[in-house]
Amino acid sequence: MSDFQIVSHCAVVALSTSSLDMLAPHHPMLRLLPLYVHLNQATFIDGVELQSADFYEQLSLHSEAQVATSPPNEEDVIELFRELEAAGYREVIVTTLSHTLSDTPDIIRHAVIKMDCNLRVYLVDTGSVCMPECFFAQEAIRLLQEGMMPEDIVQYLEKLKTQVNIFFSVHSLKYLHQNGRLNRTEKIVADWLHLKPILRFHNGSLSRIGIACGAENTFDALIKQVLERTAHSQPLQIYGLYGGNAELYAQFAQRLQQKTGFTLTGFPISPVVGAHIGPDAIGVGIIERI
Repeated sequence: MSDFQIVSHCAVVALSTSSLDMLAPHHPMLRLLPLYVHLNQATFIDGVELQSADFYEQLSLHSEAQVATSPPNEEDVIELFRELEAAGYREVIVTTLSHTLSDTPDIIRHAVIKMDCNLRVYLVDTGSVCMPECFFAQEAIRLLQEGMMPEDIVQYLEKLKTQVNIFFSVHSLKYLHQNGRLNRTEKIVADWLHLKPILRFHNGSLSRIGIACGAENTFDALIKQVLERTAHSQPLQIYGLYGGNAELYAQFAQRLQQKTGFTLTGFPISPVVGAHIGPDAIGVGIIERI
């Protein structure tokens, strides 16, 4: 007997990188497709066998820990889609992190070509990650429940991609350097001067938009971006993000509330994402609704 309860002919699949399991883990229309974390030669299912708190504790305690990630394999994807079809679904909307961060979107596309079932799959590369990625899946569920057709939902989500920004800073540049997103000279200079980069991830592209020295200056640099993005009147969806250090995020959230009036719940960044940016990252994800 399937665990699914059919409330629509279309299901929604999100990735473990979205952290959506923290908001709607038992939604009947939702399934999560996990990625993998490789920590000191052991392999874990992201968010299932390795939770955020345990992962970041390991990174903090063992600075030389070897960490890497990998996408789901085609067999994982095909098994999930066959399970959905057996449960009575005829269509599925899959929301993924940006293809610039992972091969997962391509693996899903290849799996769709190989699988032998009648399920129609719509893949939306959100161009984002973390809780902003989660918002796409939430919107898909909401609109399906309102009766919108999957094709129209996908068109809406594609337009939404340009409206998403993540602004964040990291405690150490080690992980960005290891993953090829920062050159060695930049890392050495920044480490020597104790500088923190202020980074923007938008529509699949990572850019450095500033630097700061010290926690308070870093907080203020991030808050400046929030103020600039929220100055106009259209509806917004805003998320707080942190990599393991809840105390550091609490300090940032308090300063953010004092300067902007926004009270933001912080959501842990998944181990798969944290493997690429390290512990003590803090940030804000902003979606300007269409």
